[in-house]
Amino acid sequence: MATYDYFSNYQYLLPAFDYSFSNFNLNLQAQLNQMLQNGYKNNLTSGYSRPVKTNNTAGKNNSYGVYSREFLEKTKSVANNINCNYKDLIAVFNGESALKTNAANGKTAVGLIQFTTPAITELNRKYGLNLTKQKILAMSADKQLDLVEKYYTIVKKQRNIKGELSGGQLYAMTYLPARAKQEVLARAGEGNDYYEANIGLDLNKDGKITQAELDQRVKRKHVDEALFA
Repeated sequence: MATYDYFSNYQYLLPAFDYSFSNFNLNLQAQLNQMLQNGYKNNLTSGYSRPVKTNNTAGKNNSYGVYSREFLEKTKSVANNINCNYKDLIAVFNGESALKTNAANGKTAVGLIQFTTPAITELNRKYGLNLTKQKILAMSADKQLDLVEKYYTIVKKQRNIKGELSGGQLYAMTYLPARAKQEVLARAGEGNDYYEANIGLDLNKDGKITQAELDQRVKRKHVDEALFA
């Protein structure tokens, strides 16, 4: 019996409120002012993208917040289980949701990696869960990390991805899992919106979005671990 390949015709489009590195630069003064108000004096490290620290309690059942040592340690465990660099995984969280468990792109996507309806459907099917977007938004940070691990485990198995994941491959599994093993993920004029809806990922403006470009994006979204007090 053929393995059911849920992701063969499915893509993750980046959320409309995407927290890109360029947007961070455009709003640098406002970000710096907010950081200073939150106690980050002289703590903006060159080479890091710094999300603004907030209480970020995503629901009544939060056992710990994103900005905690426990979150960092569990993220390391998840990264080890899916075989990637934990710094890259945090960078994906930063790029997708600015490290906010309660981030929502309207009714389209929610949570740390912006879970969409098809992704939630597959998590429910594979693991016998009863998830909804609202339930994910109400989850504690540690419970969302459990879903993150489950999601990437599904993609790795269905796309037969082996070995250590690069930052670009990890982001490709989030952005366009059906093509996660390809170097060129999307091209202009394909007849779908894979490229056009995510043109900001084409860093060299050559009409292609590649894993190498996603890897650059991930590196730009690395955060200073001092954030996790």
